[in-house]
Amino acid sequence: MEHQIDITKIIPPNNYTNRHDFCNKKIIDELDKLQRVELEDRLLDIIKNEPESDMLVVETLSYLKSEKSVPFLTSALENANNYAKEIIIATSIFEINGDPGMVKIVLSSFENLQGSHAIIQLVYYLKKINSKEANDLIKKYTLDADFLISYNAKRALSYTWKSIKNIT
Repeated sequence: MEHQIDITKIIPPNNYTNRHDFCNKKIIDELDKLQRVELEDRLLDIIKNEPESDMLVVETLSYLKSEKSVPFLTSALENANNYAKEIIIATSIFEINGDPGMVKIVLSSFENLQGSHAIIQLVYYLKKINSKEANDLIKKYTLDADFLISYNAKRALSYTWKSIKNIT
């Protein structure tokens, strides 16, 4: 079967040159139904064959609301080798099916993060969960002595559910 879509335009190579300020949502939004099915199938092949998959693949499956991906994402979550991946994968599963167990995983993993850079990047995933507990944790970081942590926590709190989907 000939592919109708160029997967490299949706999942470019994982490096700074190709991923800095990259967002694939507009490209996905322009796909027709058959192309979306093809994309989902191709992403599922990637995640089946590469359980330590690129997080952009994970997030794209989430954006597609791919119910078929949940077992593979759950496996990837079980094999995640760091808290950041746990947060991204669990948030993605939550966005697909609303599994409340994923909220606990995200909150627990977030509490274990080390280093301001990780907190700054991942605080926005807490807002995607948008639960009282997640928002309370974000509020805690608004008081952090590190300006960038505090600033990003305040930004995360100000995002609405719709706007947060457009930044990751």
